[in-house]
Amino acid sequence: VEDYDLELHIADVLGYADALERETFHLVGHDVGATVAWAVAARAPERLSSLTVLSVPHPDALAEAQRDTTSCQYEASAYFETLSIQNSEDALLANDAAGLEAIYAGLQEEAIDEYKAALGNKEALGAAVNFYRANTEGRVLFGGSEPLGSITVDTLYIYSDSDPVLCPEPAEATADLVSGNYRFEVLEGVDHWIPERVPEIVNPMLLEHLEDNSEGEHVDTGVDDALILTTADGVEFVRTPDEYFDSLPDWPYEPQYVEIDGLRQAYVDEGPEDGPVVLLLHGQPSWSYLYRDMIPVLADAGYRVIALDHLGMGRSDKPIAVESY
Repeated sequence: VEDYDLELHIADVLGYADALERETFHLVGHDVGATVAWAVAARAPERLSSLTVLSVPHPDALAEAQRDTTSCQYEASAYFETLSIQNSEDALLANDAAGLEAIYAGLQEEAIDEYKAALGNKEALGAAVNFYRANTEGRVLFGGSEPLGSITVDTLYIYSDSDPVLCPEPAEATADLVSGNYRFEVLEGVDHWIPERVPEIVNPMLLEHLEDNSEGEHVDTGVDDALILTTADGVEFVRTPDEYFDSLPDWPYEPQYVEIDGLRQAYVDEGPEDGPVVLLLHGQPSWSYLYRDMIPVLADAGYRVIALDHLGMGRSDKPIAVESY
């Protein structure tokens, strides 16, 4: 059970980021993942670009409500004690995992089948509930631990008012435990399974939050830093060396360039200068090379053929920041 201690979960999350060679990253969590996400934000705020939490309030607010035996949350957290009992998974797995299936009531049948396939045996489900055995004291989350304290990371917290296991009081109290920029959204009529139920509502909120907290982030392009340049306006971009395009089959054309706000856009201009213009636009992921078999035919027919490389593709400069596109 000790292998499921919160501190090890925190170390795992940071270890994932280290393995991906990311000094900072955005963190999103739901249910137990939300609890771990709050803890990572408390212990290592310098590693997070943003925090997004679904359903679960700040653990300090939750624990305070759980200790109040007159509160809604005290009653709603009774399952903490149930799951912490040795072999509690047996009851959930009895009668063809009827108890486990009841947890997912109302979700799509295909999703329930997938969850049951992953967790529908004693070893897997026992491992899952070990988080409660390792990190709860009675009905109180982290009951024997020091409070996490205030969160300085910019935070989006999405709560649903029909969640049967999480009451409004700790959700509302979470605002007092976030000192960074804080956005609190309440979804009406939605139960605990927010990502499953209303992705069409959650995804725009998440994307907006990520965008608001991504300015100035450096994206690993996978190329040597020597190839990364900057415009006069401070836009970082990659310029692919010409030798990368040497010896391309069926591509005898010399590139030409036009400068746009300090970025170089490449194009091919073939055929008679006074001929009717045909502009060829490629798609993604490709570049003007796509039209290598069409350019000579059109040019020979008397057309002036211009095939460009969109910014970010082919020989054109490649801005690093997403907003450049």
